[in-house]
Amino acid sequence: MYEAGSARRKLFKKTSKPQQLSKLASVLKPYSSGLALHNVLSPAMPEITVAKQRDLEFKAEIVVNATRYEAVGQNKKIAKANVSEMVLRDLCLQHLSARGEEEHHEVVDEVEPNSYEALLMTNVASFAVHKLLEEWNASLLAVNWQPTISSPTADGIKIRSQLPPNPTSYVPTSLLVFMVPQAKFEDDGVKILGSPDQNIYKARARVDEQCFFGTGSSKKLARVAAAKDACKTLFGVEY
Repeated sequence: MYEAGSARRKLFKKTSKPQQLSKLASVLKPYSSGLALHNVLSPAMPEITVAKQRDLEFKAEIVVNATRYEAVGQNKKIAKANVSEMVLRDLCLQHLSARGEEEHHEVVDEVEPNSYEALLMTNVASFAVHKLLEEWNASLLAVNWQPTISSPTADGIKIRSQLPPNPTSYVPTSLLVFMVPQAKFEDDGVKILGSPDQNIYKARARVDEQCFFGTGSSKKLARVAAAKDACKTLFGVEY
């Protein structure tokens, strides 16, 4: 086995550098944590469940190898990405730990192309590339981003012409006030359904002559819902 692996390594070394890089580039494509995890666990990928938290965050859960993983995020997409990364991290570290123990007892051959290890490590590497590119892109946006204020409307309302980097990382009410400093929130009453925790509160976000409405189990959540509607309508930001 060792001799066969050694022969393959020698054959790879004889391959020209451009061919080696081309082969590597064809394998290492940027994958999100969710896609990378799906590739590793497919076709038995467990379902990721997402539930909304009262603190305006979403919690994602998944059970892999009898272990429950939980992660939160500002929206469903971020929560799923965070929990997928946690699982991918554990699978990688567990495998590397097991492989390290094997190396103490015997000579370990190179990774077989169609093995679980090749599948796992290739997808971990692809996710690492994806994460690095995201960090680079975010840093460039942060450096180059210079918000400008558009001309005031007839009523003197000023609206920023450019969204900040990663706008969904902002709480909706904060994003709306950032983009429209003169935006106003108004409580619009409450619908009594029974006990206090069952009441439905109503709120509106007023931007110039436009009103956006929202409801929630508290005044704060109602304002957040109204801000979400405003951000989606005015700036195309969906939470």
